[in-house]
Amino acid sequence: MCFAFFLLLAGMWLCGSEQVCAQEVQDRLRHANPLMVTVDKKAAPPESEDSNVVSFDRLLFWHLLYSPMDSLMSVDNEAKSFVAVMMNKTGCVNAAGIDSETAYEGMDALRELMQPMPMWQTNLPLLLAALGSEAVNARTAVDTEHGVYAIGDSVLARDHNWHRGGYGTLTPEECVRFRSTVGVIRLLDKAYGNDSRKLIYDVKAMGLGLPETFHGESLPSLKLNEDVQHHNAGLAASWEGCLSPLQVMTFFNGVANNGKMMAPETEDEETPQVLMPKMMSGRMLNFARKSLRASVESGLCKRFAIKGKKVMALTSSIPQRDESRCLLVAIVMAEGQTFMMVTDVRADLRHEAYDHHVLLFQRMLSLPV
Repeated sequence: MCFAFFLLLAGMWLCGSEQVCAQEVQDRLRHANPLMVTVDKKAAPPESEDSNVVSFDRLLFWHLLYSPMDSLMSVDNEAKSFVAVMMNKTGCVNAAGIDSETAYEGMDALRELMQPMPMWQTNLPLLLAALGSEAVNARTAVDTEHGVYAIGDSVLARDHNWHRGGYGTLTPEECVRFRSTVGVIRLLDKAYGNDSRKLIYDVKAMGLGLPETFHGESLPSLKLNEDVQHHNAGLAASWEGCLSPLQVMTFFNGVANNGKMMAPETEDEETPQVLMPKMMSGRMLNFARKSLRASVESGLCKRFAIKGKKVMALTSSIPQRDESRCLLVAIVMAEGQTFMMVTDVRADLRHEAYDHHVLLFQRMLSLPV
């Protein structure tokens, strides 16, 4: 699927723009810091003087190489994993990626980040657009029935727990907390009916789809899939393949930065570029931040909680290849940073991949910035 979604998110202060063999990266790390080959895989790498020996991107590689991905790739040679970090106030991004044969860095990682991805990764901005209408507010409840959205005999969307009967009636915040795609579709139905063009206009007004270019290259443009006809604006706007990971990460980084959207940069700029000084109203921003915190405190992202730290998060599991594979995505915001993790694995390994994302986040949060 366009593993474009490699969300690999993000570009980074990274050094070169080469592709290197994964084994070569391991060898480099061993040479740079011999302690890394004996350290417990579940522990963070040594800090203090060691963090001055191994650069930030090398540490990101270390976390990918010495993590649950090690065992995942041993049983799934198609497995791929990417991780990125973006600074809230400056937009500065770092990224790394790995599969069974290759490690990605520099512009190689960034180019993966600039490819199209499934639109439903953006459930929150679609929901925020609905909240901006007169028909939907924070108390509006919708019936997700059995967690399945169908027209006639055609099943168009399912919630992750549909086989257990779904969640029943949900408010907008609960749709975020429990990752209910069916709930979001029904709220969009109330707000927009089949007016998908109005929906696209409203999400663009919040900055979804920015930046339009990065390092002189064009990024995907937010638009309708004219070949798909649906009775619901949200389904028509799920336009698979018209946003990039970089653009989605930039949006969530803006939410974390109190509604001020910064342009992504690969190195610290003396004057960071502001894409939008105010993405949305204070009411909508408060809803977004409250819902993302609730997702960690009492929703499906509880494992990303860290005692004493304010964490916001959103996760997604996207079926691939007739559901034999799964694209697992996590966007986590904490300590002035936005983290994005994307892993492509066999569907039966998705729980192990989730463990991988949780461990990566915990480790990255401890890295020097």
